[in-house]
Amino acid sequence: MSMLTKSRPNSKGHALMTQADSLRAVLDALRANVFVADMDHNMIYANPQAIESLTALHGPIDSSFGVDSKEMVGGSIHRFHRDPERIKQLLGSGTNFPRHASFTFGETTLHTEINAVKNSSGEMIGYCVVWTDASWDEKVGDLVDSVAGRADRDPEHVA
Repeated sequence: MSMLTKSRPNSKGHALMTQADSLRAVLDALRANVFVADMDHNMIYANPQAIESLTALHGPIDSSFGVDSKEMVGGSIHRFHRDPERIKQLLGSGTNFPRHASFTFGETTLHTEINAVKNSSGEMIGYCVVWTDASWDEKVGDLVDSVAGRADRDPEHVA
């Protein structure tokens, strides 16, 4: 058992960190967008927060990828990749984790933190992704860059 899941065997918290249904409840309770994919690169889980966020992104996901946000779980993650073979190589090595990536489609930008999920023997059994919709942050950053560029060119007339 790792340091992060260590609990006293007779404590009430022990079952919370050792039983699958309890661990699922923990994922379901997170106020972060979480996806889990299996070793075949199929999305097998999205927590309620991710489902809520996907619903808000339905339009951009459907128009960019032709995928209904309600059909994300159960399908291949490669529906969203321009070069699936490159992604399979990156993920397959098991050494590129944790991995940070940003994806932009339309006016939407997602920031992701991707990690390998390993069993107690250290064998990789899947992938976990935590993601945020960074679209607003990107727009604000672009606006700041634009104003800063104008200030550099004409510091007296920045509006």
